[in-house]
Amino acid sequence: MKKFIYIIFILLCVLLFSELSARFYLKYIIEKSPKKKYRFSYYRVYEHMPNWEENDKNGVVRMKFNNGGFRRDKEVEKVKPDNTYRAFLMGGSAAHGYSRLKMGKYPIRHIYQNETIDAFLEKELKIQFPHQNIEIINAAVAGYHVFQHTQYILSELIDYQPDLIIFFDGINDHFINNPKYNSYLNYKYQYWKSRLQDPSLWGLFDYFIYYMSNYSALFRAYHSLKLQKDVIKFIDESASFVSDQEELNNHNIASKRQLLRNIDLNYYILSKEGIDIISCLQPMLKLRNDEMLTQEELDLKFGPPENIELYPIIADELDSLASKYAIDFIDFNPIFNNQMYKENQLFLDYCHLTPMGGEVVANKLFPLVEKKIRNRLVESK
Repeated sequence: MKKFIYIIFILLCVLLFSELSARFYLKYIIEKSPKKKYRFSYYRVYEHMPNWEENDKNGVVRMKFNNGGFRRDKEVEKVKPDNTYRAFLMGGSAAHGYSRLKMGKYPIRHIYQNETIDAFLEKELKIQFPHQNIEIINAAVAGYHVFQHTQYILSELIDYQPDLIIFFDGINDHFINNPKYNSYLNYKYQYWKSRLQDPSLWGLFDYFIYYMSNYSALFRAYHSLKLQKDVIKFIDESASFVSDQEELNNHNIASKRQLLRNIDLNYYILSKEGIDIISCLQPMLKLRNDEMLTQEELDLKFGPPENIELYPIIADELDSLASKYAIDFIDFNPIFNNQMYKENQLFLDYCHLTPMGGEVVANKLFPLVEKKIRNRLVESK
């Protein structure tokens, strides 16, 4: 009995030490919250935890989700107040404002609340329209694909009575070139799927880990690693590397069946609701000319997508679809190659933006959004 008690005591000490070490590592080494950031969503696969926040090592709030799950300090009332212009920014991690962990000799770089595209854009618009309540709301979620925008719009965002939706996409699903790919069935973050469809005793352990991740930094870290392992194991059929011509032919088939159909549906829904649209093709480091780059960007110029030759085809597809609905389309890749930004670091890694990169995007969006606000003001008189 004494040996048993001693063993239990040692195990508890090990767990306590591991938990404290995990909390220290998350908070002070990589400056991440020990609390779970995402939860399951019936419609969108996963969503932000409401009222979640993450502080830096000095206790300053770096990232915060409000009660609606938007990356925003202020709450957003579902019934839009009078004299309010409301826009949502939708997209994946680049629109959300994603951090970069340590890469080689380059340190961690986090994006704060005031360094995102929406924050820069809202700040300038409030200066331009001091008597108007301007809301540019960050509804982007890391890892989101276009088909999730559809569910998000229908299940939630329309109820907030937006005047404008800004789509900022590109890296996650625009470069698909496999005709067999189905965004709903082959989406690689469906990590709950096997556990729900094929329950097992080992699955009970996964459920326990998931439950404990609500309270423990150690379990949260293990759960995150497990999910990443599942993603790597998942058969991702988004790419099929063949000859150049066959690759282009396959992309034409795949994009019509999946991506363009989903985008067309989003545009159709919003147009029917009288909501303005701005479509953006996000910039990527691989598409920025070498002579424009800082040394850090040169050193980090690697990573997906490998099938970069699809870029002009994708840009044309999006431009044509925007023309069909008479909406504004911006390809940010030529903009990021403008000589005025030479040797200015606009990327943290292969696609995520520095604060300066986010500000470049906001400055380009500003005149388009300003015009739409003025048009709304005229219509309301």
